[in-house]
Amino acid sequence: MNKQNSKQISCEFIFINDGSTDNTLKILRNLALKDNRIKILNFSRNFGKEAAILAGLQNSSAKATILILFADTFFAFNIV
Repeated sequence: MNKQNSKQISCEFIFINDGSTDNTLKILRNLALKDNRIKILNFSRNFGKEAAILAGLQNSSAKATILILFADTFFAFNIV
């Protein structure tokens, strides 16, 4: 989503770090510093895909949510 489109649609991006031990959290925090639409949920350990999806939905302020899942990564595109 580019800046031109974001003026037409209010949205948020929720990233769930499900207990990863790599640089995921650091990368997400750097992204969040650049874009205030990004929310980060950091789990202390791996609770599984279902818990991550539920946490994302519970922390969304959206009227509609689009879930996108990739291997061990998921994010929700939320239309606020």
